[in-house]
Amino acid sequence: MAPVKEQPLEKERQLYSKVDEETMCGEMVTINAGVSLSALEKAAEEFFASVVEKRIFPEMLPLAHELAAAGASVWAVSSTNDWVVRAGVRRFGIPADHVLGASVHIQDGLATDRLVRVPSGPGKAAAIREVLRRDVDVCFGNSVHDVAMLEIAGHAFAVNPNPDLEKMAQQKGWKVYWPTGTK
Repeated sequence: MAPVKEQPLEKERQLYSKVDEETMCGEMVTINAGVSLSALEKAAEEFFASVVEKRIFPEMLPLAHELAAAGASVWAVSSTNDWVVRAGVRRFGIPADHVLGASVHIQDGLATDRLVRVPSGPGKAAAIREVLRRDVDVCFGNSVHDVAMLEIAGHAFAVNPNPDLEKMAQQKGWKVYWPTGTK
């Protein structure tokens, strides 16, 4: 019997599994060095509208709007690049300046390869502390990369969590919420 060759995708998976989330997300934002901010924002809007928007949990939109209407300061914290996050938060009534995403410095209207921040893992809690400089009442997260952020909140919610966060949420007594159409 001839040896089985590894599928190309499996080799890529093994390579990428050795790269931590913060490094990967940092590289995904710095790769845009030299691209105009307007082009990045346009591409982010197109991507969000065509790929992400249809995956928004129906109950999350009214919740975000109700929180804002009640006077809550609602923020979006993500290791996704801030162009995509800002494109998405408009639908939730979250101001663009309330986004803490993976970001680079902009110089003369162009993205650079100099990182501002990559909020992932402990970096999410650090970004919140650095920018908000106050206690956080509620946080929502869906993966283990959100644990540090959830730990600084008065109330933590694991929303449609992946299995490792679901297990941690149960151990820590955090509320686990399954939106309509999940689980």
